[in-house]
Amino acid sequence: MRTLTPTLLAAQRSLGGVPSVRLRVEDRELRFAPLSGDSSSSRQTCACLTAGAILRARIGASGTVDIQRIANPGDPSAWQAWTTVVTGVAPASDVALSTLADNPARVRLYFARTGGVPYRLSWVQSADGGQTWSAPADIVSSLSDAAASLGSANGQLLFHDPADGYLKLVCRSGWDTGSWTAHAWSGAGALPARRGVAAAFAHGTYYIVSSDQEAEGVCRLRIGTFTGSAWTAPAAIVPPGLPSASFVPMYPSLVHTEGLWQLSYLETSTGPLAYADPTLIHSPDWDHWSYACWVPLDAIEPLRRAALVSWDGTLYLAMERTVWAARAYSSSDPNRCLETGEVAAYVVEEEPWQGHMLVEVHNAGGRYDRFGTKGEPGAALQPLARVVLERGFRTHAGDERVERPPYYLFHIGLRRGGRRPGLYLQAEDGWGLLRRWRPDALYLWSGKTISWLIAEIVYRAAGLPCTFDGSAAWGMVLDSFAVAPANWDDTLEAQVRAALARQARAVAGSAGGAAPLQRTGLGAVQTLLAKASARARWLSDGTLYCFVPWSEAYSEPYIIGGAGEVLDALYGRSLENPNQARVFGEGVAARAGIVGGEAAPRRYLAVYVDPHYDTALECAARASGLVQAGRAAAYLGWVETPCLCGLDLYDRITIQEAQAGPLSGALLRAAEIVERYDPREGVFTTRVTFEGL
Repeated sequence: MRTLTPTLLAAQRSLGGVPSVRLRVEDRELRFAPLSGDSSSSRQTCACLTAGAILRARIGASGTVDIQRIANPGDPSAWQAWTTVVTGVAPASDVALSTLADNPARVRLYFARTGGVPYRLSWVQSADGGQTWSAPADIVSSLSDAAASLGSANGQLLFHDPADGYLKLVCRSGWDTGSWTAHAWSGAGALPARRGVAAAFAHGTYYIVSSDQEAEGVCRLRIGTFTGSAWTAPAAIVPPGLPSASFVPMYPSLVHTEGLWQLSYLETSTGPLAYADPTLIHSPDWDHWSYACWVPLDAIEPLRRAALVSWDGTLYLAMERTVWAARAYSSSDPNRCLETGEVAAYVVEEEPWQGHMLVEVHNAGGRYDRFGTKGEPGAALQPLARVVLERGFRTHAGDERVERPPYYLFHIGLRRGGRRPGLYLQAEDGWGLLRRWRPDALYLWSGKTISWLIAEIVYRAAGLPCTFDGSAAWGMVLDSFAVAPANWDDTLEAQVRAALARQARAVAGSAGGAAPLQRTGLGAVQTLLAKASARARWLSDGTLYCFVPWSEAYSEPYIIGGAGEVLDALYGRSLENPNQARVFGEGVAARAGIVGGEAAPRRYLAVYVDPHYDTALECAARASGLVQAGRAAAYLGWVETPCLCGLDLYDRITIQEAQAGPLSGALLRAAEIVERYDPREGVFTTRVTFEGL
């Protein structure tokens, strides 16, 4: 429940309040567009930010290291001119460069040279942002494979050592002097080869990404960190496994910008379905990773790194000659943000697991006829843009409005007929995003808590954060949990099936410990919330708030009817079902029930079996949740008033009206909300369907 000012609270209880409505559309999606569309990219490159420019390096076909210093990245031609700085380089070499964290003018560049046994791992450095360079020097004088994967952060080197198969971070103690010290990531294992590595540095920590083949036919991107003395264990992030052993994620690139980790990689496949697609995912916390952002490109050969770099609010994704750009969201950019008070009407229907919004905006003079077009009014009107309704009343203090939780655009249309030209926007809340997400791979997690799994799925499917109440139920650890594409069991190749089956047995102990496969993001979240007898709703900032109703701390209810503002209502009672519950886990059980005169004359028993429960306390919590749901069903009805600006789904309410009979003064909960605004009809109302507590 929102806290309202006294003037706004008085206005919404008045039958003569003057509505105040405003619409804001925020296009926060990364929408990549080609800056340079030359598809002849054939050489390996890398990129980083330096003082006053973007710096790029490539391995030339004739065995050179070429440099590009781009002071104006918005100019496509600036990405095409190269200057040679090193010769005698192995043409198959990878290349990496980065600046020192405390001095962006100091840059180091790494590559493999010929002339060793048979190659040398070498470096050059620049103290002026890449304008002049030192002579080459060696770190490793004997390198068996010129194509060894290279990455760099904070001026240091990350490389796959073909001599022993380990991934190593090699650091120099000083800029011009000092020895090189290698730190092997033993936890990531000794592998014959890696298909690209990436690194970043922030707050004294190195962040590492590696493309690894963990088992026959199972290739993944794995992440970890190094703090100067210790490595974390590797964690697989994407993709946990596809129905084809020919699928390989390659050449990751990593950057931290706008509070997010942005990670690009090349999604590749050979065989009957051959492709190589640059792909982008992001993470707010280095723990939960998002859906894949689309890059408008068909397959490109040969396989090369799509390097990421951020400059002045724009994210660039670049191969040798092909460059894409995506602007970050800014409220001052009319191409990304639209604010208007010309809302002609709207209706919002909000209930558990779904929310729908239809907004009509006055389109005077065809103002929005070219919606979604850059430079035109309404350029921000794009699919998946956030829609935020601000609604309230005009009071003595001015226009006082409260934001509804954000919705997301799925349909945009122009209406020519009717009483006046209109722009029609149809949007859904975060549940709509989760409902539309289908797993693109088999995602199998082991030893994770319910809260971690919910946060992982919500961010992977919708890119939205989660928060949880203080219930102990969120700490319950599941042996395994999985989501999978449709027909996964029928199409899985034998060797991939065998590898994943071994992993499932290792983490679950037996087939009976595994949860059934989920097919949508919404289904997976519903299953996890049910294990904690929990519910969830969207907050005003787009965060999913998850809570356990039966153990929720008491809060002051939202009072309805105290000022005679009820326009229409239906008050009633219903059957409590279930009124008793028995829950069974792995060798443990518990029961709960409604006691005393509250219960129905018949027993309505709910039986729930879940092998994930391994304590009686977990069983008791689920039993209490089932009984609480039955008790909530005892009340049935709805109440309609002028718009209740501060009311959210699942808020506690009480009805202070004599006509409510036994419901008057009872603690209730808002189970559904329908909000309507149509000034032509004099409508600005909220209808709340309620249930008990």
